[in-house]
Amino acid sequence: MATPKPPANEPHDQFIKQFVPIVLKNSFHSETSVSVQLSEELAIDVLCRAIAPEVTIEPDPNLGL
Repeated sequence: MATPKPPANEPHDQFIKQFVPIVLKNSFHSETSVSVQLSEELAIDVLCRAIAPEVTIEPDPNLGL
């Protein structure tokens, strides 16, 4: 007999799905509820991918870095 799964949309899950993308918006692209197909179908609540920095800062040669 299989144990029942908890509801997917519990309040703390919804909070995290809304909060994390806002906090990480400058450093990461965020997606919510991403489906993943392995041996069974799973879902990732929040998937964050790093944003490549657009500006490269050259160190000042006078600083000896």
